[in-house]
Amino acid sequence: MNRIWCVFEYDSEGSCEFPRLFDSRNKTEIYINNSAIDEYNEIEKYPDSTIEVDCNNLYAQVGSDKSSRIWKGFEITDELLSIFLKNYMKAKENNNV
Repeated sequence: MNRIWCVFEYDSEGSCEFPRLFDSRNKTEIYINNSAIDEYNEIEKYPDSTIEVDCNNLYAQVGSDKSSRIWKGFEITDELLSIFLKNYMKAKENNNV
């Protein structure tokens, strides 16, 4: 199986963007880094604004005292994909899909 990387992006209010998929770790790192910088550029005028980017752990967080946005990336492993497919097939059998 080709390696697939996934990034979840969510905010402190609980809303989550649709997961983004990438075909390399490098593309995943670049997306997380660029997204965090873009978000920070919009809020850096506030005195309590912060940015944290950890490419080794595919993680970034940008925020202020009012809200924050987090990016978390991970590799989709065969085991994770297998669990997803089993649950999908089970839901399909129960006519939930």
